[in-house]
Amino acid sequence: MSTEPCNGTLWGAEGAAGVKKEVVHTDQAAVTGAPLVQAVKLGNLVFCSGASPRDPKQGNKVVEGGFKAQATQALANVKAILAAAGSGFEHCLKATCYILNVDENLPLLNEVWVQHFGKNLPARTVVGVAKLRENYLLEIEVTAYVP
Repeated sequence: MSTEPCNGTLWGAEGAAGVKKEVVHTDQAAVTGAPLVQAVKLGNLVFCSGASPRDPKQGNKVVEGGFKAQATQALANVKAILAAAGSGFEHCLKATCYILNVDENLPLLNEVWVQHFGKNLPARTVVGVAKLRENYLLEIEVTAYVP
């Protein structure tokens, strides 16, 4: 985790209730170059930014192979970010998924989802969208806790 200053604000600053805000970053998950962080940890809660289907092992390029391949990569990025925060899929509380062609892709998302979460499913909202950045077919954000 990083506690480096950025744009004049100190990451890792103590809140009014003494709860520490920390930025979570790992090289094991993709980055986009956008002005955002992979996740923020506040106390034992982890708020992940939208995870993309970019592969950090392939120069952060968007994976090819269709929706299931992109969903698998986005969830691999989520897993890496959660691990960097000291959490994991089993501690996810809520997920929001933004997907193209929701009628066609939701069943595919469900297949990949169960492979990653098993029976320990978080609350989830799926939003069908008309467009995402570049050639993304989905983006996934989660909120989890650190046990």
